[in-house]
Amino acid sequence: MPSEEHEIPLQLIRNAPEVVVPLLRDAAGFELPEHTEASMTSSECTDGKPRVYTSDGAVVLRNGTEKVPAVVVEHQHVREKERT
Repeated sequence: MPSEEHEIPLQLIRNAPEVVVPLLRDAAGFELPEHTEASMTSSECTDGKPRVYTSDGAVVLRNGTEKVPAVVVEHQHVREKERT
């Protein structure tokens, strides 16, 4: 069972998916493309092989009807240099 420490930040993103944009910009210096909408999407990630990776969440960004890159949400307790 996930802890509150793990779930509370994820629930914030589920309630307000647009928060991933300033989080990525301010914490990692990563700029996302212009968009008009952010919404939660399936957190299952596949790679074409018969296996599924499940993340804590996923946010899809849209610019009107056009989809722009999605953000996979995975809560980490420690920042690892190789992940940035």
